[in-house]
Amino acid sequence: MECWPRAIAACAATALALATVLPTGCQRHPAFHLTVTFPGPLDLEKGSLVRYQGVPVGGVTEVELVQGSPSQPGQVELGVVIDASDIVLREGDVFEVASDAPMGKSYLRIIPAPETSPPLAPGARVTGHPPLAQQALETTEQALARLGVLAREQANLLVHQLADEIDEASMRPEGTPAPEASKPSGA
Repeated sequence: MECWPRAIAACAATALALATVLPTGCQRHPAFHLTVTFPGPLDLEKGSLVRYQGVPVGGVTEVELVQGSPSQPGQVELGVVIDASDIVLREGDVFEVASDAPMGKSYLRIIPAPETSPPLAPGARVTGHPPLAQQALETTEQALARLGVLAREQANLLVHQLADEIDEASMRPEGTPAPEASKPSGA
């Protein structure tokens, strides 16, 4: 009967030793889930990598197209999971699509906000920034659209001036010379 106390003490000592020796990496920390909404199509898919300051920290778990309406364009919503327990996502973090090379695989890049910004709550919804190439394309399209408006306005002005000149010419008696165009002073 004297063996039992020693056996119990040995088991307790072994359990205590294992608890202090086992690496903490074996413990599973809860994942942080959030939704990132983008204003248009993306080159991301389920399983795409998520990087925080260049370090892989999670992945895209879901890609969903949200249909738009005449007053609201469609959007893409990404379900994202962050597996790194030491990452604190904050209000003001920048979420953008990036790639390592022009034709490389795209990933979701998180650029951190200042540490003074409040942390995001689990399940938060944030707005992502479109890829730089998409932003440049949209800016170019807007500039071309504005140039088109200006060109139409200029063309309309020229057509009206020409119509006025034709009207004036048709009202002059035959053989009467056209009045000279006014010249700027000092010419």
